[in-house]
Amino acid sequence: MRSKNSIPIHVLLIGLGLFALYRAINLSITYDEVYTFEISQKALSTIMFDANEFNTANNHVLNSLLIKLSVGLFGHHVWSLRLPNVLSFLVYGYSVFFLSRRLSPSPISQFFITAILCGMPYVFDFFSLARGYGLAMAFQALSIAGVVAYFSQDGSSKKFLWVAFSAAFFSVWANFTWLNFYCALWGCINLIALLNSNFLDKKSLLYWVKLNIPPLVLSIVTFCFCYLPLSYLQDSNEFRWGAPDLNAALDKFLYNLSYITNDDFKETVETAVCFVLSLGLFRFFVFKKRRTAPTTQLFIFLPLLVIVIAVIENRSLGVMYMEDRKALMLFLMLGLLCVRALSGFKIKVLNPLLLGLLFLTHTYFVLPYFNTLVVREWYRDEFSKEAANFMSRFQPAERGGVGVSFGMNSSLKYYDKYEYNNQIAPKLLSDFRKDEPPMFYFLTPDDLNLLPSDYHKVWQRKSYTIWKKQSE
Repeated sequence: MRSKNSIPIHVLLIGLGLFALYRAINLSITYDEVYTFEISQKALSTIMFDANEFNTANNHVLNSLLIKLSVGLFGHHVWSLRLPNVLSFLVYGYSVFFLSRRLSPSPISQFFITAILCGMPYVFDFFSLARGYGLAMAFQALSIAGVVAYFSQDGSSKKFLWVAFSAAFFSVWANFTWLNFYCALWGCINLIALLNSNFLDKKSLLYWVKLNIPPLVLSIVTFCFCYLPLSYLQDSNEFRWGAPDLNAALDKFLYNLSYITNDDFKETVETAVCFVLSLGLFRFFVFKKRRTAPTTQLFIFLPLLVIVIAVIENRSLGVMYMEDRKALMLFLMLGLLCVRALSGFKIKVLNPLLLGLLFLTHTYFVLPYFNTLVVREWYRDEFSKEAANFMSRFQPAERGGVGVSFGMNSSLKYYDKYEYNNQIAPKLLSDFRKDEPPMFYFLTPDDLNLLPSDYHKVWQRKSYTIWKKQSE
């Protein structure tokens, strides 16, 4: 990594890290982040094990604990809430860089691989938010890098397995959905060892024991820290969220990953991903297994096992399939498989050419739609900070407050409490009495039909509007 050829990648990763920090400072706070911040103010034991903190799935435990630490060190700011995930991008980025070096010896290919896997806007969004997804993806990447390092040294150093499954535990603790990843990774190392005789040490029992000690020990740790929270979430029926079937889950995830609300482009993305994955599987099954590196086997089996586990959970426990941000777990695994399918050709110039084409296509179609002031998953909060600043000048709390559309109330309450000394007083539309109308309405287009006739528009950003009582 000290090679001069890697300097562009270091510049890329540091630049993306600074951009993640810039967005963390400037993005409006989202309603889920508000709930997470409130949880992070509780005692450590309460955050980790209190049933009342798991009535919803907003408590991503590791994230909540790190927010508590960050606010304690730097004070309460929106950026300090998001700082743990911003820093986790460097873990993610350099883990991807390590993996790119195992995928290709070409510095040009390594740059394209790192840029593609780190610069996808939908994925990048979560490294600027105070949620557990960025942390989970970062430790997942570190975990995969640990397993790759283990097999790259012919399984001679078990320390890499300890690193891999310690990181896998932290990914689960950051977001419980990544429990599927932990189980799949454990199954993968055993399957790969079974397919490669040089790792079997004559199939001795001692080898299998040593191979499984790290994941077994860390699974006990995972059980101790995650069983109670998972049982509380089950009691609260929080596993009802998701897609009804596997096809709908993958379709919705690829739709968000494309970052463009365009059905034709979504279908193009789906077709391209299916083609590249089919190419990767074809190259594995056509050639003899002994010619397939354990790393390639890992990239093939890992996403397949995650999907198998998801199917088993759905059929046996009624857990819905991962979609949207929960399916981010699949991104790196499918991305690595796609990259592996596009590399390793005997014609060396073909490898960076294909990866470069993929990178340029992604840049051309997706980046124009990338908005630095909003994240796709929480688009309703794009203007909540600006709207709060505008209305606070009029001190609406003294004149009836503000009526707010559903989905924007939490963010306005946060700004009202922590930045504007309770001068806004936002409430949901349903909480106002007809004889006590608010001074302002902050509305989405869906709620304009609820607007009384004696209000006039005083502010608009895209389709979001603020209406003021004419008598004020």
